[in-house]
Amino acid sequence: MKKITACFAFVTFSTICAQEISHPKEPIRKEIVINEFSKPAEYQGNINGFRNEFMKLFRGEKIHAQGKVQSEALLTISEEGNVTDIKIVGDNPSMNKEMERVIKIMSKNKWTPALFDGKPIKSKFRLPISMIVEN
Repeated sequence: MKKITACFAFVTFSTICAQEISHPKEPIRKEIVINEFSKPAEYQGNINGFRNEFMKLFRGEKIHAQGKVQSEALLTISEEGNVTDIKIVGDNPSMNKEMERVIKIMSKNKWTPALFDGKPIKSKFRLPISMIVEN
């Protein structure tokens, strides 16, 4: 009886503590991200032009909140200067939606791509926005 109990305990313990081997459902893509540039990607009219255009198109009245709200736009700029990926991160859905609307309009304009060793490369651009909403 002691052998059966010990065997049962061993099988149960090894099953509980065993690691599960998972196989990825999608192939893993290897992508090189370079964080240092000879020259970063630039919107037409430089970063100030980007900010001015963003604020001209942004409609604060569409934000449903009280107090401080924050969101962040994460863009990928291709080697050709196109915006290829837009991700908006933030706690307020109305702010996220408005930021995405504005960025999509602005992404129709080409950027000057980032340069590394004189060659255009894919790069990331981050735009954090913070505002205080008062009624």
